[in-house]
Amino acid sequence: MKVKLLFIPLLLVFFYGCEPGQKTIYYWSEYSESLYKYKKTTSDTTRVQFKKTLADIINNAAKKNKKIPPGVCAEYGFFLMQDGKQTEGLQFMDKEMALYPESSVFVLRIKNEAMKGGK
Repeated sequence: MKVKLLFIPLLLVFFYGCEPGQKTIYYWSEYSESLYKYKKTTSDTTRVQFKKTLADIINNAAKKNKKIPPGVCAEYGFFLMQDGKQTEGLQFMDKEMALYPESSVFVLRIKNEAMKGGK
């Protein structure tokens, strides 16, 4: 009888651990799908959609009580800089470094290249 009473809580813990859908502290929106489409078929349409997805993540993460994932602000800033919006792009690069100081070396390299005119 005692064995059965111990088995039930263990079974519940097992099934709880197998719960579908991973919980994450980051808000990803449609990042994976959008990135896949952009990389598979690089076009103005897929680029605009991917850029919209990045903006959605940045604008809505806090509303979802989640964090902006690492790299998203830098990636969005890079797109803005490619579009000729240097000041706004640099602001997002700075936001990336503020959120994730460990990314500073990488982000500073991107900023330096962008300031030189490289893409």
